[in-house]
Amino acid sequence: MEMLSGNNRNKNKIKLLVIKDYSNRGKTTLIWMVFIELVRLGANVVSYLDTWTRKTHPYPTTLPPRSKRDDIIAELNWNGKSIHIVSFGDVIVDVDNALQDVLKKNPDYIICAASIKYWGASPWNLFETKYTNLIFDRVCFWSEYTDNPRNEVRVKQPTVEAIVKYIA
Repeated sequence: MEMLSGNNRNKNKIKLLVIKDYSNRGKTTLIWMVFIELVRLGANVVSYLDTWTRKTHPYPTTLPPRSKRDDIIAELNWNGKSIHIVSFGDVIVDVDNALQDVLKKNPDYIICAASIKYWGASPWNLFETKYTNLIFDRVCFWSEYTDNPRNEVRVKQPTVEAIVKYIA
């Protein structure tokens, strides 16, 4: 894989799975659901960091209540694949810094969030400029928003299944 530094250890491209939507539309929840589904399917959690509380353990194995769904950075191994998760996606510099750190670890997949706006710079712009080139495969998913929190899991579950199937 040719990295930004020119490293050639593996010929495969890094697969960026970008969850995109406007702010406060459920990107983090969707990524939490993917994390939990991968753990449920037997993924090994190599590292986990709750970016708000700075806790590294224990990581949840069920979807936390809405008030506890802090952003996370995690690394998992599943079926021989290195999967890195960056759930925050609202501030360009934070997203870019996290992705640069993750890229140093030579992942197979990066699941990340990117807010979009009608105007002005947003993290989504990173994926239309900096992270769109020959070393990345980019697949985008919408976060599937619902106004009713009781329907959130049901509405997002098909997207979770599509992401897991793509990785498998």
